[in-house]
Amino acid sequence: MNNNEKGQGLTEYAVLLSVVAVASIAVTALFGAALKSKIASLGAAIAGRSSSEVSSFEKQAIQKSDDARRAADFVDGMAIEEQEISPAAGGQRVRR
Repeated sequence: MNNNEKGQGLTEYAVLLSVVAVASIAVTALFGAALKSKIASLGAAIAGRSSSEVSSFEKQAIQKSDDARRAADFVDGMAIEEQEISPAAGGQRVRR
């Protein structure tokens, strides 16, 4: 195997690794709340909690995830409201 073939193998490995990383990020973004609740329930089950307690932890994880999403949406909304359109800036949004 010459140096060109070794470099090609390394490049293919890097491309494959980046595809797996992007896929992992996409899956986490799509199923984040569900994954968070399942991980919470698995952790509670491993700790020896009863099934009702596990269900309670799962509901709490979902609630906290929803609360965090609402808080993030609220902060995003505030950032938009703090901007105004300025004719002096060529009609672009500027911070107040």
